[in-house]
Amino acid sequence: MKVIKNLNKENISSICKLISNEKDFEIFFKLGWNMSNLENQLIKKNNFSIGYFFNKKLIGILIGEKILNEDNKFSLEIHIIYVPKIYRRKYIASDILDFIIKNKKSNKISKLYLEVSELNEVAIKFYEKNSFVFCNFRLNYYTNNNKKINEKFYYKVV
Repeated sequence: MKVIKNLNKENISSICKLISNEKDFEIFFKLGWNMSNLENQLIKKNNFSIGYFFNKKLIGILIGEKILNEDNKFSLEIHIIYVPKIYRRKYIASDILDFIIKNKKSNKISKLYLEVSELNEVAIKFYEKNSFVFCNFRLNYYTNNNKKINEKFYYKVV
């Protein structure tokens, strides 16, 4: 049985289990997302993180935060969407985004924002397939193995 729900500091051990043995999560570690950063995110007042549970096991996460707009609604800045390879292509990340959209009124969310490395073609395809619109580049934003990488900025009105 699937359950999608908000994540908080009580879920940190489930998040640790989800990412601890995942080689492809290392990219987030290289960008500064260590366990301490994740835990600090989960205790922020404006934390808006979501977990996808199947049979009580966490198998997908969205880590983000709500930022108040001028219209008294919120933008959701998405920091991480992650689903382990074994569970990909099963619409888990799409279900998480759909959950946000279905609950946009109760959460007062009107826009979604995210950044992605221009080299992350899989993520870019996913975001564009889910109607995110490319907005801007940040040149030389990321560094990986002493190489500068541009960041692409996307948004979606919900």
